[in-house]
Amino acid sequence: ELDVVAAQVIAEASQAAGASRLRLDPGHASGVVVDGDADLLAVALHNLVGNALRHAPAGSEITVGIEQGNGEPRLWVADNGPGVPEDELPYLTERFYRGRTTTTEGTGLGLAIVQRIAELHGATLVLENRPEGGLCAALTWRA
Repeated sequence: ELDVVAAQVIAEASQAAGASRLRLDPGHASGVVVDGDADLLAVALHNLVGNALRHAPAGSEITVGIEQGNGEPRLWVADNGPGVPEDELPYLTERFYRGRTTTTEGTGLGLAIVQRIAELHGATLVLENRPEGGLCAALTWRA
Protein backbone atom coordinates (compact mmCIF):
# COMPACT_ATOMS: atom_id res chain seq x y z
CA GLU A 1 0.00 0.00 0.00
CA LEU A 2 1.57 3.23 -1.17
CA ASP A 3 0.11 5.32 1.64
CA VAL A 4 1.78 3.05 4.22
CA VAL A 5 5.15 3.44 2.47
CA ALA A 6 4.62 7.21 2.15
CA ALA A 7 3.67 7.65 5.81
CA GLN A 8 6.75 5.69 6.90
CA VAL A 9 9.10 7.74 4.68
CA ILE A 10 7.57 11.05 5.78
CA ALA A 11 7.90 10.09 9.46
CA GLU A 12 11.53 9.03 9.03
CA ALA A 13 12.51 12.07 6.95
CA SER A 14 10.75 14.45 9.32
CA GLN A 15 12.49 12.96 12.33
CA ALA A 16 15.93 12.85 10.69
CA ALA A 17 15.88 16.30 9.14
CA GLY A 18 13.46 18.06 11.43
CA ALA A 19 11.44 18.58 8.28
CA SER A 20 8.10 19.72 9.63
CA ARG A 21 7.44 21.18 6.19
CA LEU A 22 6.98 17.70 4.75
CA ARG A 23 3.40 16.45 4.49
CA LEU A 24 1.20 13.85 2.88
CA ASP A 25 -1.32 15.46 0.56
CA PRO A 26 -4.60 15.55 2.51
CA GLY A 27 -6.53 14.50 -0.60
CA HIS A 28 -4.36 11.43 -1.20
CA ALA A 29 -5.92 8.18 -2.27
CA SER A 30 -5.61 5.58 0.47
CA GLY A 31 -5.45 1.86 -0.11
CA VAL A 32 -3.62 2.19 -3.44
CA VAL A 33 -1.68 -1.05 -3.91
CA VAL A 34 1.09 -1.89 -6.36
CA ASP A 35 3.06 -5.10 -6.79
CA GLY A 36 6.60 -4.72 -5.60
CA ASP A 37 9.10 -4.51 -2.83
CA ALA A 38 8.01 -2.02 -0.17
CA ASP A 39 11.60 -1.49 0.98
CA LEU A 40 12.78 -0.56 -2.53
CA LEU A 41 9.81 1.72 -3.04
CA ALA A 42 10.68 3.38 0.28
CA VAL A 43 14.26 3.93 -0.96
CA ALA A 44 12.90 5.55 -4.13
CA LEU A 45 10.58 7.81 -2.14
CA HIS A 46 13.36 8.68 0.35
CA ASN A 47 15.52 9.80 -2.57
CA LEU A 48 12.73 11.95 -4.04
CA VAL A 49 11.95 13.50 -0.66
CA GLY A 50 15.65 14.06 0.03
CA ASN A 51 16.06 15.90 -3.27
CA ALA A 52 13.09 18.11 -2.50
CA LEU A 53 14.41 18.89 0.98
CA ARG A 54 17.81 19.84 -0.44
CA HIS A 55 16.58 22.00 -3.30
CA ALA A 56 13.43 23.70 -1.99
CA PRO A 57 13.85 26.93 -0.02
CA ALA A 58 14.00 26.68 3.78
CA GLY A 59 10.54 26.85 5.28
CA SER A 60 8.78 25.90 2.05
CA GLU A 61 6.34 23.02 1.89
CA ILE A 62 7.04 19.66 0.27
CA THR A 63 4.08 17.45 -0.49
CA VAL A 64 3.90 13.71 -1.09
CA GLY A 65 0.80 12.57 -2.90
CA ILE A 66 -0.86 9.36 -3.99
CA GLU A 67 -3.45 9.17 -6.75
CA GLN A 68 -5.27 6.49 -8.65
CA GLY A 69 -6.69 7.63 -11.95
CA ASN A 70 -8.00 5.26 -14.63
CA GLY A 71 -6.57 2.37 -12.64
CA GLU A 72 -3.07 3.88 -12.79
CA PRO A 73 -1.43 4.41 -9.39
CA ARG A 74 0.74 7.53 -9.08
CA LEU A 75 3.09 8.46 -6.24
CA TRP A 76 4.55 11.97 -6.40
CA VAL A 77 6.67 14.50 -4.54
CA ALA A 78 6.25 18.21 -5.28
CA ASP A 79 8.25 21.15 -4.01
CA ASN A 80 8.29 24.87 -4.66
CA GLY A 81 12.02 25.23 -5.15
CA PRO A 82 13.69 26.76 -8.17
CA GLY A 83 12.81 23.90 -10.53
CA VAL A 84 15.26 22.69 -13.16
CA PRO A 85 16.20 24.27 -16.48
CA GLU A 86 14.09 22.51 -19.14
CA ASP A 87 17.14 21.42 -21.14
CA GLU A 88 18.51 19.57 -18.08
CA LEU A 89 15.38 17.57 -17.20
CA PRO A 90 16.19 14.64 -19.55
CA TYR A 91 19.62 14.19 -17.94
CA LEU A 92 18.61 14.14 -14.28
CA THR A 93 18.30 10.34 -14.16
CA GLU A 94 21.79 9.76 -15.56
CA ARG A 95 24.28 8.49 -12.99
CA PHE A 96 26.49 11.20 -11.48
CA TYR A 97 24.70 13.99 -13.35
CA ARG A 98 24.44 17.22 -11.38
CA GLY A 99 22.86 20.30 -12.84
CA ARG A 100 24.80 23.39 -13.89
CA THR A 101 23.31 25.50 -11.10
CA THR A 102 23.33 22.90 -8.32
CA THR A 103 24.96 24.19 -5.15
CA THR A 104 23.81 21.50 -2.73
CA GLU A 105 25.65 18.36 -1.68
CA GLY A 106 25.02 15.07 -3.46
CA THR A 107 26.55 12.50 -5.78
CA GLY A 108 24.13 12.63 -8.67
CA LEU A 109 22.97 9.07 -8.04
CA GLY A 110 19.62 9.58 -6.29
CA LEU A 111 17.41 9.98 -9.35
CA ALA A 112 19.30 7.26 -11.23
CA ILE A 113 18.46 4.91 -8.36
CA VAL A 114 14.82 6.02 -8.40
CA GLN A 115 14.72 5.43 -12.17
CA ARG A 116 16.04 1.87 -11.75
CA ILE A 117 13.62 1.07 -8.92
CA ALA A 118 10.78 2.39 -11.08
CA GLU A 119 11.84 0.13 -13.96
CA LEU A 120 12.01 -2.90 -11.65
CA HIS A 121 8.44 -2.18 -10.56
CA GLY A 122 6.95 -1.55 -13.99
CA ALA A 123 6.62 2.17 -13.25
CA THR A 124 7.73 5.30 -15.05
CA LEU A 125 9.55 8.20 -13.41
CA VAL A 126 8.43 11.59 -14.72
CA LEU A 127 10.18 14.80 -13.70
CA GLU A 128 8.55 18.08 -14.60
CA ASN A 129 8.67 21.70 -13.57
CA ARG A 130 5.50 22.96 -11.93
CA PRO A 131 3.83 26.02 -13.49
CA GLU A 132 3.75 27.73 -10.07
CA GLY A 133 7.44 26.95 -9.49
CA GLY A 134 9.28 23.94 -8.20
CA LEU A 135 9.55 20.39 -9.41
CA CYS A 136 7.22 17.41 -9.35
CA ALA A 137 8.74 13.92 -9.46
CA ALA A 138 6.18 11.16 -10.03
CA LEU A 139 6.19 7.39 -10.25
CA THR A 140 3.31 6.14 -12.38
CA TRP A 141 2.24 2.55 -12.90
CA ARG A 142 0.32 1.55 -16.03
CA ALA A 143 -3.02 -0.17 -15.54
